[in-house]
Amino acid sequence: MWSEPAIQTLCKEFVCVGEEVWNLDHTKGPGQDFFDEYGKGVPGGDWNAGGGNTRQGLWIMGPNAEYLESHFARHGEAETLDMLKNALKRWEKVVAEKGYKPKPVPMKDVSKMWGSEGVDKWAGGTLGAKAAMILLAVSRDLPNADGTYIVGKEYQQYKGMFNQSWAEFTQEDALSFVPKNGPKGNVPDRIVRQLCRVNLIDNVRGQVREWDEGDLKTATLTTEAIENKGGKLTVRLQGEFKMEHGELGFEGKMYGKAILDAATQKFVYFELVASGVRRGSDTFNFRRNEPPTPLGVLFMFEDQYEKPCPVPAAAPIDKPFVPAAAAPPPEKKIDLAPHRAAIQAALQGAGAKKGVTAAVRIFGKVEDVKFVSADASGATVALKGNNFPMRWKDLSDEDHARMAFAACENDVEALYNAGMLAAGLKLTRFYETIYYKLLELDKARAKQLETAAK
Repeated sequence: MWSEPAIQTLCKEFVCVGEEVWNLDHTKGPGQDFFDEYGKGVPGGDWNAGGGNTRQGLWIMGPNAEYLESHFARHGEAETLDMLKNALKRWEKVVAEKGYKPKPVPMKDVSKMWGSEGVDKWAGGTLGAKAAMILLAVSRDLPNADGTYIVGKEYQQYKGMFNQSWAEFTQEDALSFVPKNGPKGNVPDRIVRQLCRVNLIDNVRGQVREWDEGDLKTATLTTEAIENKGGKLTVRLQGEFKMEHGELGFEGKMYGKAILDAATQKFVYFELVASGVRRGSDTFNFRRNEPPTPLGVLFMFEDQYEKPCPVPAAAPIDKPFVPAAAAPPPEKKIDLAPHRAAIQAALQGAGAKKGVTAAVRIFGKVEDVKFVSADASGATVALKGNNFPMRWKDLSDEDHARMAFAACENDVEALYNAGMLAAGLKLTRFYETIYYKLLELDKARAKQLETAAK
């Protein structure tokens, strides 16, 4: 919808931004205060459409939180066009009333979602300016053998849907996609597992958690030099993957090629396709009771299909090519055990708030459960009015962190330990949420968390 010419034309009159709705609903700061002030002018039908539990939607506001337009959750092209037009009319009145002297909205190159500082940390970035290569990962449903999508007429509306994430690499990690000793080799296990765990997810229609490390059953990727010509090295990538967690699963193969400029030691083309069969559903990916179906994920440079491929179809390799690259530094490991134990103790303490809601995995699915109590053996949660005791060993590290964040929201030490678990699991967005909550309570401890998690 947002790529439609009529909408694109009107969007040039606005500063278009996106924000994670969780941050707007559950954290505090200048941005949230600004949004709340804007909300005072939003009609109740929009502002409270989600029962006050979520603010998903399109919100149009002035520079001092003036209400211009709003719509909760999803909306169509015609409705969006009307919203943008109405917002501009209201804006003209605001300008006249307050004496604003607006300047034209500066145009930004939208061919890149990131700049020299890498992927923004709020969008899941962890490397900052050290990100030497950033790949867009586009996920979408693939057709069945008969050309249909999913099964049955009721699912055909979803066939055009897609979602995206991204993968970032340091210079050393990027060069690991090139064989080091001879024409063929393996991409390091650490990098392949990271791609599989974070990017090979079924997020086509919504949100889904990353795979846990223990969910990865197979994760391999080979790299083979197939052409070295004109200062450009072409490599062939092939691999397999299999992840499963309860009823959730994704299994398939990976194929692709990448082209490295020998002079700059930078990739100028990268294409890796992972395709296979997905199964199961999660709380927010809206798969419901669908059967296993084909799913694909494409890794690529964001704008690479807007220009010719630097090298035509590859010919046999002229000679082996080994780029000059330093060995990657050892990855820092966080010992999660003491933080998990500390959270268990906090949840057993008198300060743990009962009846709060946390998203944990139970019976193979992530569910919103209520925290009832905890003792030395485990925690008891309530789901749909029924209590279920869960042993500590059956609760994942992420479950520990999310339960602590909900039940111990004002416990500095519990939040610190939850933050360390989130950092160790590379749950970047959740870590940031914990960090800013901790920052409100104890700036010094928040700084300690930031240092320890680096």
